[in-house]
Order: sequence, then structure tokens, then C-alpha cells
Amino acid sequence: MEISQDGTVLLTPADWTGLTGAISSLISTVGDLTTANNNLRSQIMALQATIDAAAAGNPAPAPTPSYLIEDFEGTLTGLVQTDSHSSISTDVAYSGTKCLRKDLTAGANDTAQAPLRLPQDVPVGGELWMRFRIYVPAGFDWTCTPIMKLMRWAVKTAGGGQAGYISVLTTRPSNYSCHATDATKYGYLVMDDEVVNSTSRPDLYPSGQPKYFCQIGAHDGYLTPGWHTVEMYARVGDNNDGILRAWHNGMLICETTGISTVPPGGAIHKGDGGFTGHILGYWNGGVPKNQSLYFDDFALSYTTPAARDTGGNPMIGP
Repeated sequence: MEISQDGTVLLTPADWTGLTGAISSLISTVGDLTTANNNLRSQIMALQATIDAAAAGNPAPAPTPSYLIEDFEGTLTGLVQTDSHSSISTDVAYSGTKCLRKDLTAGANDTAQAPLRLPQDVPVGGELWMRFRIYVPAGFDWTCTPIMKLMRWAVKTAGGGQAGYISVLTTRPSNYSCHATDATKYGYLVMDDEVVNSTSRPDLYPSGQPKYFCQIGAHDGYLTPGWHTVEMYARVGDNNDGILRAWHNGMLICETTGISTVPPGGAIHKGDGGFTGHILGYWNGGVPKNQSLYFDDFALSYTTPAARDTGGNPMIGP
């Protein structure tokens, strides 16, 4: 297109092409600026909402951490290792249709233990939460002499050697002067850390009592017939700055602070061919009869969960 006035060419076709191109570029730039402005405005509004909520005493909720979940419905994550005494079962399930069945043989001590392999080590200063469901059939017999090691995390030294275990155990309260409504009843949950000793924490060694950490509060954590939710937590410390906690059905039942949960420079070990954590680590005194236990919905977190117990302690939750 050529534009002329009184015989004078004002705009040649080449000029027109350049002008339309410049106009198109300007329109595009305006569009980009509008988009950027809208994005910035959204960010400012979100920030203002957070400030307003905090000022009102309602801080924005913490982001939900990602959990490693093992529900036994599909391909296994590798957290729980099956063995000749394990099977994926549809007998019962907490969620979905499947769970892990563990078969126990009368008189056996450790034939039913299954490896527990974590995704990574937990070094000094780190934290670990693990929640699982357990189904106890009617007539299940928890009798042991004196403990049964239900769930265990392996602990290693700074050099990678085996240092012991952090465990949730079952026993009867009278074995260790633990309080309970029925002190002679088995299936009572306690905690243990094999690194803690009478030298580092003599106050945990009253006369005649070993280092099993009895339940606190009024709640009795017995594994009676039916489904239960058990959660264990460790803050890894090597200078009497560690913490252990356990919950039963959402209630805090064990808490021990100011302990060295691992040896100097040690860690909770993820587990490998040398040694590993266990489900059903060892039944002291032997299994009283042929019987089975069921596990479901393992949840594992290395980051602080959003849920809190009644004391404000972070937990994955029931």
C-alpha cells in the first residue's frame, strides 16, 4: 500500500510493512506487561493474605510434607521387604483391599522378622517419623519372656558398624514397673534405644529396671484385638540432645528427651545387606502358638508433618 498527498508519496509499501510490524511488536509487549502485572498482583495479594492471617492470630498452615506410603495395593515401594513368612493378604485391610500378613510359628524367635529398608540414613540433627497400622486377630497371644520386638530401626556408628536398634516393643507392665490398669497383661507398648546406657543417663536406670521407656499419661497402649495405629519418632542426637516418642491411636504414650539416640557421629541406618531394621525383630521366649499379625498403611516422613498431638508435638497422625 502507498499513501500519497498532492502527488507526494508519504508512505511506501516498505514503510507500511515496517510500521505494522512495529505496531504488532508494541501490542505484544503491552500484553506481556499486562500478564506480568497480573502475576505480580496475585503474589502481592497472597502475601497480604498471609500477613493478615498472621496478624489475626491464624498463621497460614504449613505445607503438607510428602510421605512415603506403603499400602500393599500395588507395586511395593521397597520400604517393607517380604520373606517366606510374609504374604500380601486380602484377609483384612485398613484401607483398600490388601495388607501384609506375617505368619508366626510356635516356639520361633526370629523366623518371622522382615527387613525394613528406609530410603536414606538419618544423620545427627535429622528427624524421622513412621506410622503403621497393625491388626490383632481375636485370640492372639502376646506372651513373651520378657519382650517382643515389634518394630525396629537400625542404628550405625560413624564408621558404618552396627550400634543397635531403636525399637517399639511389647511386654507386660509388671516386668519393668510400668504403670497400667492391668500390670500383668501382655501386649503393652514400650520403647527402647540400645545406645542409651547407665553411663550416659543413669536416671533412666532405677534399681532393677532396664532402659525400656515406659508409657506416660493415663492412656494404656495395649494391642488388643482389632486395628491399631502406632507411630514412632526420633530426633537423632549424639550429645544427649535426642528425642524419642511413640503414639498409640493418636495418643502420646512414650517420650524420652535429652538422650543420645545414636553414638558419636552415628545415624539411623537405612538398612542394607549388612544389617537393617525389622518388622517383628525378635520374640524373646518364643512365639506361644501358631498365629498371624497384619500390617497396613506404612507412612514415613523425614520432614515435619502438619498434624499435632494434644501436646503440640508434630506427628503424621492416626
